[in-house]
Amino acid sequence: MKQAEKIVHDAEDSVEDPHRRRYNVAYLRLSLERQARQTIKSSDASDNLFINLAIGGGAQKIISGDSRLLKLKEFKGIVIVKVADFLIILRC
Repeated sequence: MKQAEKIVHDAEDSVEDPHRRRYNVAYLRLSLERQARQTIKSSDASDNLFINLAIGGGAQKIISGDSRLLKLKEFKGIVIVKVADFLIILRC
Protein backbone atom coordinates (compact mmCIF):
# COMPACT_ATOMS: atom_id res chain seq x y z
CA MET A 1 0.00 0.00 0.00
CA LYS A 2 1.38 3.40 -0.92
CA GLN A 3 2.30 5.72 1.96
CA ALA A 4 -0.41 8.22 0.98
CA GLU A 5 -3.11 5.56 0.98
CA LYS A 6 -1.90 4.28 4.35
CA ILE A 7 -2.30 7.76 5.85
CA VAL A 8 -5.78 8.09 4.32
CA HIS A 9 -6.69 4.64 5.65
CA ASP A 10 -5.39 5.54 9.13
CA ALA A 11 -7.44 8.75 9.03
CA GLU A 12 -10.56 6.76 8.18
CA ASP A 13 -9.95 4.42 11.11
CA SER A 14 -9.24 7.20 13.61
CA VAL A 15 -12.51 9.16 13.29
CA GLU A 16 -15.78 7.68 14.55
CA ASP A 17 -18.22 10.29 13.21
CA PRO A 18 -18.99 9.24 9.59
CA HIS A 19 -19.56 12.83 8.39
CA ARG A 20 -16.32 14.06 9.87
CA ARG A 21 -14.51 10.98 8.55
CA ARG A 22 -15.72 11.66 5.01
CA TYR A 23 -14.65 15.30 5.28
CA ASN A 24 -11.20 14.43 6.68
CA VAL A 25 -10.56 11.77 4.05
CA ALA A 26 -11.74 14.04 1.22
CA TYR A 27 -9.50 16.83 2.51
CA LEU A 28 -6.50 14.51 2.78
CA ARG A 29 -7.03 13.16 -0.72
CA LEU A 30 -7.45 16.66 -2.17
CA SER A 31 -4.33 17.90 -0.37
CA LEU A 32 -2.32 14.93 -1.57
CA GLU A 33 -3.47 15.33 -5.16
CA ARG A 34 -2.84 19.08 -5.13
CA GLN A 35 0.57 18.79 -3.61
CA ALA A 36 1.76 15.79 -5.63
CA ARG A 37 3.17 18.21 -8.19
CA GLN A 38 5.32 20.06 -5.66
CA THR A 39 9.08 19.64 -5.90
CA ILE A 40 10.32 18.53 -2.52
CA LYS A 41 13.93 18.38 -1.39
CA SER A 42 13.72 15.22 0.75
CA SER A 43 14.81 11.87 -0.67
CA ASP A 44 12.30 10.08 1.58
CA ALA A 45 8.81 9.68 0.08
CA SER A 46 7.12 9.71 3.50
CA ASP A 47 8.84 13.03 4.32
CA ASN A 48 7.53 14.45 1.07
CA LEU A 49 4.04 13.30 1.97
CA PHE A 50 4.06 15.09 5.33
CA ILE A 51 5.56 18.22 3.78
CA ASN A 52 2.84 18.20 1.14
CA LEU A 53 0.14 17.78 3.78
CA ALA A 54 1.60 20.68 5.76
CA ILE A 55 1.67 22.88 2.65
CA GLY A 56 -1.90 21.91 1.74
CA GLY A 57 -3.10 22.52 5.28
CA GLY A 58 -1.41 25.90 5.59
CA ALA A 59 0.80 24.74 8.46
CA GLN A 60 3.40 27.03 9.97
CA LYS A 61 5.44 24.24 11.58
CA ILE A 62 6.11 20.53 11.26
CA ILE A 63 7.02 18.86 14.55
CA SER A 64 9.07 15.73 13.87
CA GLY A 65 11.57 13.29 15.25
CA ASP A 66 12.70 12.21 11.78
CA SER A 67 16.35 13.11 11.25
CA ARG A 68 16.11 13.49 7.45
CA LEU A 69 13.11 15.77 7.75
CA LEU A 70 14.77 17.80 10.51
CA LYS A 71 17.83 18.37 8.29
CA LEU A 72 15.64 20.48 5.98
CA LYS A 73 14.94 22.91 8.87
CA GLU A 74 12.48 24.87 6.69
CA PHE A 75 10.59 24.34 3.47
CA LYS A 76 8.45 26.92 1.67
CA GLY A 77 8.02 28.93 4.86
CA ILE A 78 7.19 25.90 7.04
CA VAL A 79 9.62 25.52 9.93
CA ILE A 80 10.58 21.93 10.80
CA VAL A 81 11.46 21.45 14.49
CA LYS A 82 12.04 18.72 17.06
CA VAL A 83 9.38 18.10 19.69
CA ALA A 84 11.68 19.43 22.45
CA ASP A 85 12.27 22.66 20.52
CA PHE A 86 8.54 23.07 19.91
CA LEU A 87 7.82 22.69 23.62
CA ILE A 88 10.33 25.48 24.33
CA ILE A 89 8.55 27.67 21.75
CA LEU A 90 5.23 26.99 23.48
CA ARG A 91 6.60 28.05 26.88
CA CYS A 92 7.67 31.48 25.57
